[in-house]
Formats: sequence, C-alpha cells, structure tokens
Amino acid sequence: MQLDDLAIAFVGTMKVKVKEGATLPGSVVVPVAFERDTIFTLPGKTCGEFNADLAYARTLSPVVTAGQVRAFRLTTGMMMLMPGVPRDKQLAVLRNLKSLPPLVEAKCAASPDAKFVETVTGVVPTH
Repeated sequence: MQLDDLAIAFVGTMKVKVKEGATLPGSVVVPVAFERDTIFTLPGKTCGEFNADLAYARTLSPVVTAGQVRAFRLTTGMMMLMPGVPRDKQLAVLRNLKSLPPLVEAKCAASPDAKFVETVTGVVPTH
C-alpha cells in the first residue's frame, strides 16, 4: 500500500461531528502530512539522512536552509525545551540559533555517518 492509499484509508475512518443546526458541506479537505522525523526517530538519524532531506527540500525550493529542515527544527526545539537539558545549553542554542544551520550543514556534509543530534549538539558553542 502506498502512502497516498494509507492517507485516504485513514481519512475514511474519521468521523465528523456537526454542531447542532450547522450543515455539513458536500466535501471536506483534510490535510495529511507524512513526517519522517519525530522526537522518537531523531536519536537514530544520521547526518547522511539529514543531507538527503536537505537535498530533497532544495529540489522543491533552492533557497531552503538547513535551519528550515524539520529534523533541525525538532532537534533545536528539544534542546531548548526538553527537561534535563542544562540551562546553559538551552541558552546557547537560543543565542546561536541563526548561526547553527550552516555549521550543522558543513559538519553533516563532512561526516555523513555521524549521528545528527550529536552533530547539532557538538556545534553549539559552550562558552
């Protein structure tokens, strides 16, 4: 089964509850997004996979930066918000958020077998 078929099957199982007195239109658009990266998959993600994601994103829009790729946004968001991350690390990510994408891109290009989250963590300045 292809992803489109799965999405159509999923949407077909949804129930719509209409408020009393309201009418249901003849058709409803339900946006479905397939996301490769989640907080559960990021620990296993390699830089090579990130490189492939970035290359694909750039086929859609050549001006996409590493900072716009979902894996980067999820990783830096987790680093700033997850419990257990030292406060100084959270602040360092926040202070350097705009300068991190090109550093991550360069590191991942040089080391495609490296773990992505560790690479992002490694480029965050510690001072």
